[in-house]
Amino acid sequence: MKRLLFPILLSGVILFSCDDSKQSKNDEAVDSENSESSDVDSSDSKNEPISDNKQTWQISDDGCLLATPGEPDPDLDDNFKVDFRVESRMEEGETYDVPKAFIFQNKELLVECEMDQQGDTAEISGLKIHSNRFKTEEGIGVGSTMEEFMSTYPEFRLWYTYVGDFITFDTPEYSSIQFHINRADYLPEEILFDTDMEILDPKDFKEDAEIAVVRIY
Repeated sequence: MKRLLFPILLSGVILFSCDDSKQSKNDEAVDSENSESSDVDSSDSKNEPISDNKQTWQISDDGCLLATPGEPDPDLDDNFKVDFRVESRMEEGETYDVPKAFIFQNKELLVECEMDQQGDTAEISGLKIHSNRFKTEEGIGVGSTMEEFMSTYPEFRLWYTYVGDFITFDTPEYSSIQFHINRADYLPEEILFDTDMEILDPKDFKEDAEIAVVRIY
């Protein structure tokens, strides 16, 4: 009996050791699956689109957050650069100087402010929006196509004026905003006009013509 006891004990130890080894391998397999699952999740998150953090602004008859007609010259924080210049303008055969303030952010021209100098003080008389980061409440701004404008504002006028030499849309929705179209998008070689506000036909423009500048006055 004593001789049989030792082999029995030894076989029990071997069986226990085998079971423990199997459990260890199972644990390793589970850990490996969890690790692979974690890697997949991480990979998926890298493929998520990166949001555009550029700030945008709404425009209205009152102007925009950066500048407002009738207010003093722009006084903005360090995120913006304001460049003051004096430019010459010719209208109806007469040349005169116009003080302006140009608002930049990261070298991108956002807004051009026309200034009205009265003695030692100046105030903004009008704005020209040059960036597509400014939109009306309905989503129209620089870069919007003529088709998008006309479908958004069915009651529109499209006209040319030799005073300033520009082509523009306007709409009753906004009494103080004009949406200028690039002159190069007009197909006829010249614009024939009888008045200082000549109505134009949208069919006379390139199909991809779009708003180049938004003017608020």
